[in-house]
Amino acid sequence: MSKPLLIQSMNIDQELQGQLANALELLNNPSISPEQRASIFQFSYTFRKNDPLKFIIYLIIHLANPNTSELSRAVAAIWLYESLHKRTPDAQRHFVVQWFKVDLNIRDQLRLSATEGLTHSSTDSLKFQCANLLGLFYAIEFYTSCTRESINPVFNTSFSELIDIAMNSDPGTRILLYGLFQNFAMNSLELNPNCAHDQPFLLYAPRLYDVYLAGMMSGVLELQGKALEAFTSSFLIFKRHFSFLKNRTDLLEVVFQIILSNIPPLCTPAYQLLRKCIDCCYPDMSAHMEQIKQITLIDMKSGNEFRQIEACFLWSTIGDVESDIQNTNKNLVKLKHRDFTATEFHSKWAFTQLFESLVMLICNTDISETQASIHLEFTPAHAAFSCLSSLTKATDDFSLPLIFKFVQDHAQAEDWRLRYASALLLNAASQVPSFNNVKNILIAYEFFVTAIVDAVPRISEVAMWSLGRLVNEIPELVVDQVRFGRLCENVAQKMDVSDELTSRACWLLNVCFNVFCLDDTNSPLVQNFEKFSILLMQAADKYDVNAQDAAFGALNRLIERTPSTIADQYNQLFNMVTAKLSVLISADDTVRNNPKYTQQMIGLLSLVQAIVMNVGEMIRNVSDQLMSMLIVALDFQNGTFVCEVLPAMGAVARAIQEDFGKYMPSLLEKVFEYLSKAEFVQPAAVFVADIFNSFPSFPDELTDRFVKALFNTLNFDDITTQAIIASFSALAEIAKMIREKCLPWIETYLELLESESRSMLSSEDENLDQDNAQSFAIENLQIYQTLVPILSPIPKGDRKVRNFFHIFEKIVKLQNRLDESVYPDAVILIRMIAETYQRRMNVYLNKPAVIEILKKASESVDAQLAQLAKDTLDIVRRF
Repeated sequence: MSKPLLIQSMNIDQELQGQLANALELLNNPSISPEQRASIFQFSYTFRKNDPLKFIIYLIIHLANPNTSELSRAVAAIWLYESLHKRTPDAQRHFVVQWFKVDLNIRDQLRLSATEGLTHSSTDSLKFQCANLLGLFYAIEFYTSCTRESINPVFNTSFSELIDIAMNSDPGTRILLYGLFQNFAMNSLELNPNCAHDQPFLLYAPRLYDVYLAGMMSGVLELQGKALEAFTSSFLIFKRHFSFLKNRTDLLEVVFQIILSNIPPLCTPAYQLLRKCIDCCYPDMSAHMEQIKQITLIDMKSGNEFRQIEACFLWSTIGDVESDIQNTNKNLVKLKHRDFTATEFHSKWAFTQLFESLVMLICNTDISETQASIHLEFTPAHAAFSCLSSLTKATDDFSLPLIFKFVQDHAQAEDWRLRYASALLLNAASQVPSFNNVKNILIAYEFFVTAIVDAVPRISEVAMWSLGRLVNEIPELVVDQVRFGRLCENVAQKMDVSDELTSRACWLLNVCFNVFCLDDTNSPLVQNFEKFSILLMQAADKYDVNAQDAAFGALNRLIERTPSTIADQYNQLFNMVTAKLSVLISADDTVRNNPKYTQQMIGLLSLVQAIVMNVGEMIRNVSDQLMSMLIVALDFQNGTFVCEVLPAMGAVARAIQEDFGKYMPSLLEKVFEYLSKAEFVQPAAVFVADIFNSFPSFPDELTDRFVKALFNTLNFDDITTQAIIASFSALAEIAKMIREKCLPWIETYLELLESESRSMLSSEDENLDQDNAQSFAIENLQIYQTLVPILSPIPKGDRKVRNFFHIFEKIVKLQNRLDESVYPDAVILIRMIAETYQRRMNVYLNKPAVIEILKKASESVDAQLAQLAKDTLDIVRRF
């Protein structure tokens, strides 16, 4: 290897480079102590945080240095990958802009060094890490090149050479290169979901297609498996090439041949690729459906569990796609399925021809295996139920007669497996539109409530799960106190049977509690609060992990949905919680080392927060006793409970307001320390928001420290979405308190919030995390609500508010993936802007996205929201 170009052309801090080299070498020493390892990671974290590009450059120098060990270079490659790969697509695109400013020789040195490690190393870990690094490197460089409408000829040539090597080298090298290309495609798609239309992909996709096809045909098991896996995960870049008949036929013939060859390790990846073809290119698959039917029909009856499972999942995919094609509300359809059409729907064939086989797979369980299981197991029975559910949804009313007949014939069967299958089939039926009439719904409800007390635990568990799904769809079912009472009586009988049944029972109660309103003083939760509290506390105390978590979850929901007017019952629950908490805090090491201990502490602390938030200032009389316990718990087990203790303290602060000040001196420096650690940012930021909401003012110097610390958290690479939301919310609370004093940083704040919003709420992201997107959208709307009155008196504040309107466009584009809970905050924000700025915001308030949100909200079943939306729409139209 030649002398690194960087050392020849740069002024390197040799001492710092030496520190980094020593750290990388030491990490591979088997005798390294935990303290040394922690010190090394702290050094690397500080170096990277202070100067990210310099950190990358020094790692490249180490990777290029032949005098370092190959194991240390493997670690350098890992750190380089982590430094080049950012948390979100938006952050990645921002980094690409900075990367382009790095000297071309430095960037090329990374390529040269990683290629050297891949092709000439004798250490497998270095080869593997260099392949991963190169995949990311080329994705970044080709994205950068595409934005400049040209491809760097050096990188173009080298990538082409790697493709040539992948066609003609030994299997081990080809497997590594497949991984490189796979990483390249996945990172390219992350940077630009439409990258398949860019010049590099139009040039290279056909060649990579042939590379993977050759691997599938190689006859080398490991090579075939990696080719199938890499092609599947990179499929979107091949979509255009796959659309041509010859290319598609060549690939599918190979895939069918692999499936029929009955080579066990290749069955699953081959089926997965076939499912991807169907999911992404269903209209192109019509000519191959007969062969798919023949293969899956054989595999369903083969007796081979793996083949049965894969055949079931394949038809699940077909059912899901055909459901989307038939759905007239395209907002509820996956983006990739919206343009699909079909002249023939194969789910009807499958439901009719495979029904018996699928039911047999569900029933083909050892008759002695009656115990409940809440885990998703890859068994033929679970796969068959998934398949039947998808096919039932796709065929709707066509499927119901066959299901109803089976349930009628077998619901009372002596063989519990037939009763079990009946419950599962009725569960699937209850989710389709044509099932939705009063008679069917009440029959299903009564069937499942009765089945809760079946002597077979498996049936009890399925019955409770089915009821939860039914109540989620039709909440009115448990509003009737007689129906709800019977359900609770039966559930209570299963709360002391096993961890699995208790877990499912608590989950069902949680779903039912969620139906009731906090302000309903006559709800059955008010009347039975004590019974529910004791039942759930006993379950949390008796069982481990799953049941314990579910019991605490149900208790939290009970508190959330029960008004605080029942002071005596709340006091009783609070005393139970704090008494148990006191015992655990003073427990000896034998108790503390029990895995159950940590879960109990976390659950109890979450209950403290929930109770305090609900009862508010009623907690004032016991705040000293409570805070003394929380302060002790804060330092427990090296910060194990920080994520629960700080929000609980924040709830106390909101409850007792400025009286919380006496606790602050002992907490402030700890909070700043937590804000500097990524794993504690979320609870620390929540606490900061709580105290700024609770006190009338803070000294300017302290406020500035909090602002700086919170802005710093937004630069962490390994921060969670929840932590980001918490930091933005805390800064909004600070802005609310200090008002015009936030002007020096509010512009930067709004830019960062908008950038994060565009990344988190990307309508082009098929893999969008819907829960995160939902919570982020709501929090974003609430933050903007906080800022509207702050910006109102500021000169040109309306210009800043104009930037808020992007959130409405995001909500409209994502309305098929966000539920209606975003609408109340969206309407409130629109109303605030309309009333505050009036005609000055006329053009923006009449944008299509704003009007669409108001119209949809005006049709809500929530009468209060509907009226607010209608009134707001009238105001907007008058401008």
